[in-house]
Amino acid sequence: LRLRARSAALQDLFTSDLPQPLDVEAEALGVRAKAKGQVSDPLGRGQLDLVIQANADSLEKVRQVFGPAVPENAALVASAKVSTTPREVIARLDIRLGKSHLEGDLVLLRDSSRPRIEGDLLLADLDLTAFRAPPATDERTTNRFWDLELPRPNLASIDAELGISARNLRSGN
Repeated sequence: LRLRARSAALQDLFTSDLPQPLDVEAEALGVRAKAKGQVSDPLGRGQLDLVIQANADSLEKVRQVFGPAVPENAALVASAKVSTTPREVIARLDIRLGKSHLEGDLVLLRDSSRPRIEGDLLLADLDLTAFRAPPATDERTTNRFWDLELPRPNLASIDAELGISARNLRSGN
């Protein structure tokens, strides 16, 4: 793990109502990430204006830690523009993972008792090949994807309205 950060004095960063500069770089498991922008009142209902970028030539080391849910030999190029107000968090996403590409906008409305997520996501290209299970000897399982058990966080108190569309889907050659 390698971490480098530049910001205003910590006291100013956590106590000032004025926007303070923030510049962070981190590298772990072959993934390089940067966040640069401004932050104010991070311990309250802070405001952010950040550009976040991440990239990796290969996710091989990430796959070793997190298992087959991570595509093998896939490059990662991701960016997000995140800004907040006391009422909402707005994120503009552009993520390329291997041959797959996701882009879109998400808004988290946080000014009510039940947070609400709204947005539109476009899977411009989705290549499911990396997520397929290896060839099976049993003919009944030849078209199965990896069996993944994903964590199930308590989402009972979040409303969501998401539009998800796909332009190109691929699986296999």
